[in-house]
Parts: sequence; structure tokens; C-alpha cells
Amino acid sequence: MIRTLTTFSLMLLLLTTCSSISEVVPAGSGKYMLSGTNLAIGASGSQIKTDLYKKASDYCKEQGKIFEPVDSSSVDYRAFRGTANAELEFSCVSK
Repeated sequence: MIRTLTTFSLMLLLLTTCSSISEVVPAGSGKYMLSGTNLAIGASGSQIKTDLYKKASDYCKEQGKIFEPVDSSSVDYRAFRGTANAELEFSCVSK
């Protein structure tokens, strides 16, 4: 019983944790980069990308500018091959 409960708890932990988003990094020529990963089984690269868009938009708003995406990519979780991840390159343009 205890072993089953421990196994269940570990699986639940793997499904709900291990997500991270980088800080905004200057990429030159007025562009910025963000990246994110999620180690959870079945994680979606698209969901990470959505979180990156939100963070980038907030970053530009803090500067009194408008978020403008330049390029992005995402990869879903693949069992035994890799984590879900996404990258976003963006600019903050004047209103």
C-alpha cells in the first residue's frame, strides 16, 4: 500500500512540476529572446510558447511599448527523447 502511494505521488509530481522560463535576454538589433522547458510527461511546447508570449508582452508593456513577435519554435515532450521546450524572439516597438 505504501509503495503504491509513493509511486502514485512520484508520478503526480512528474506530471505537474519541472517547468521553467528564462529571463528576457537581449539578442541585438533591438530584439530579445525567451526560452522555456517543461519536464513533465506529455507537456506541450505550445503551452510553453503561450507562457513566453505572455512574459514578452508584459516585458514590453513595462517599457511602454508594444510586443511584436519575430520568430518562435516549440517541441512537445517525447518519451525517452526530450523535454517539451519553446523559444521566442521578439521586439518591443513604440506605440
